[in-house]
Amino acid sequence: MLTELKPGIFYWQGGVNFGVVLGESGEIILIDAGLDAGAPRKALRPFLEQGYRLAAVVATHCHADHIGGAAELHRRHGPAVYAPAPEHVILEHPDLAPMAIYGASPPPGLSVKFLRPPAPCPAMALPREGLFEVAGRSLEIVPLPGHSPAQVGIAVDGVLFAGDGVFLPEVLERHPVLFLVRVDAFLASLERLLARPEGLIVPGHGPHLDRGADPGGDGDPLRVAVEADRGHVRRIGSLILDILVDGPLSEDDLQDRLAARLGKTYDSDVSYYLDHAALRAHLSELARQGAVAPAYAGSRRRWQRVAGVPGAGAGAAAAAAHPG
Repeated sequence: MLTELKPGIFYWQGGVNFGVVLGESGEIILIDAGLDAGAPRKALRPFLEQGYRLAAVVATHCHADHIGGAAELHRRHGPAVYAPAPEHVILEHPDLAPMAIYGASPPPGLSVKFLRPPAPCPAMALPREGLFEVAGRSLEIVPLPGHSPAQVGIAVDGVLFAGDGVFLPEVLERHPVLFLVRVDAFLASLERLLARPEGLIVPGHGPHLDRGADPGGDGDPLRVAVEADRGHVRRIGSLILDILVDGPLSEDDLQDRLAARLGKTYDSDVSYYLDHAALRAHLSELARQGAVAPAYAGSRRRWQRVAGVPGAGAGAAAAAAHPG
């Protein structure tokens, strides 16, 4: 469904959201491109029939559900394609996406549409932040790393397309383990989002947020989402520390116990390895805080909780103080 947020600024709400921004001289900017080109084609059709031209695709990040349609759209309409560096390389070399999850050439269960864009697509790097002029529009690039290494938000005329920089509470209910690559960066990005002046926020999944007359106030739905995401991070960190009280565990055993605590089971390589990567992100953060450390026994590497240290950093202290 296509919704107009402001004159010339629309978003399509579906399994994955994307934006449609009308530029000057009948040009269109597409913000994200969906898992495939099906939904973008539907959203673009009425504008193309009026004589508009797709001039640019701007990706918030390079996970396949946000860029999967870019190659076909480029083949059909020839837009310039932009994405944050260094993630933009994934558009040109799609095999890098599942390889980044697995750490090597991936098994067939990871070389799937949800993780790997279907075809290569030429792409250019966005500026890391600041203003970016395209198709007669001035877009502001807002760094929002954490869910991916270099994710950005795209701000235009009071609307912020946030990609997966924030997850709504209903998304957390469906996904008990959020995919993150750097926990501290994700938390910092939440703070950056909350401080933004835009009154309309379009997340990557779920309905847009109207912040009303008091952005950042108690009634701000973005604040509600940010607090839910913070709580999620605290809970996962706390669960990991609690599980490790009984002694060192391998990552596989730790993931098994964490999944049991969350009531989660696995039936595919995709769900297993996405959660495995997220677990590693949390372990890396806890290790940086001094709360966990590697433990070696013969040929085995395990993680152990550091004795007497609930967590050296603010994030670990929050996890210990707020277990759920």
